[in-house]
Amino acid sequence: MARITRIEPITDSRPSGEDQRAHDDADTTVFAGDRAVQQDDTARMRVVARRRTVVGVGVGEAWGIFGAVIICFAITLLLNTKSFVRIANEQPDGWTRPVLLASAHGLDAVASTLRLDRMNAWIDGALNRQDDAPTFTAIAVNAPPVTATPAVTATVAAPAGDAGTVVPQLAGAPAATPGPPAPSAPALRTVTTANPLRVYVAGDSFATWMGYDFADYAKRDGLIASLLDFKISSGLARPDYFDWPARLTQAMAGNPPPEAVVWFSGANDYVDMRTASGSLTRDTPDWLTEYRKRAGEIMDIVGRSGGQMYWVGQPIMRDSGRAKAAADINTVVQAEAESRPWVHYLDIWSMFTDANGGYATFLPDASGELVRVRQDEGIHLTRTATTSVSDRVYAAIRHDFHFPQ
Repeated sequence: MARITRIEPITDSRPSGEDQRAHDDADTTVFAGDRAVQQDDTARMRVVARRRTVVGVGVGEAWGIFGAVIICFAITLLLNTKSFVRIANEQPDGWTRPVLLASAHGLDAVASTLRLDRMNAWIDGALNRQDDAPTFTAIAVNAPPVTATPAVTATVAAPAGDAGTVVPQLAGAPAATPGPPAPSAPALRTVTTANPLRVYVAGDSFATWMGYDFADYAKRDGLIASLLDFKISSGLARPDYFDWPARLTQAMAGNPPPEAVVWFSGANDYVDMRTASGSLTRDTPDWLTEYRKRAGEIMDIVGRSGGQMYWVGQPIMRDSGRAKAAADINTVVQAEAESRPWVHYLDIWSMFTDANGGYATFLPDASGELVRVRQDEGIHLTRTATTSVSDRVYAAIRHDFHFPQ
């Protein structure tokens, strides 16, 4: 069995749905006096606008300006045709996508023939902007050998004091993906400041602040060396936009490779998926079967290279459709993690629910004071909330690798 951890809230003093709405309303209150001032300012602006003199532009001048803008746009497009191809790839399925792709590839071919794309490549090289996975610079002195991680079902005890996770089974959930047989799980090494643990934080925009937190832990404790690798709007549903299996394969092939991989992604996977056999509609059993397969592939890439994986589950979302999608993803990912002893799945769902189990924008901290934990769009965590999750992930890593106290 994999290590499953449900992360509980800091305090049981949670606002109800009514308390939450009252707190949200308080943040957006506008007093009558303020409205009067705004109306008065608007009236003055109208008077000033009526007094302004309109300066006309000749037809010839206008066409000259328009022509210059078009030329600048064309040059910029030809210098960045790779970006145009990427943007076309990101478009949803439909009649516009093949048209945009054909146009983008045509322009890219022209730019390549004229060698206009060399300028952009030279700039990227000068600024060290190649899109490669970050790597650790050197092997620690006297580092113990890394034993290959198995891919076999094994029982791994949860950290002391951690509550076991109970996730309701999804109706019609797909069967587990069988993995290849392998020997038992290896013992993890002891970490010291002379030989810090190599931690690779990866994922979508959710991983950004978590990566910053792990950089802070590295400076504070000296027990880890951390790397952050994130791609906004990425996930497992659109490898044509960003291929995470290829990226993690590259990262795990580094010399030295990461020893612990923290994965925080999934919020962008609320979309249909394209496969070799066709398109899969989200929120269907076939979609979940494919997503589970892709999650298992990510886990196996880490495991084959001897890494331990810390998969952070999705938090509850404000939109009911997104909340259901996040819950479904959590269910199939956890089920896939259970057969891989090197994967530690961390369930953070209840961390961000109110007293009624619903979505919460504000939650009490350890002192009981309400703090904002979600951003305005109802999807992302705030920096404070992310740090709360990061602390728990780091605690799990410290426990598994026997960090000195």
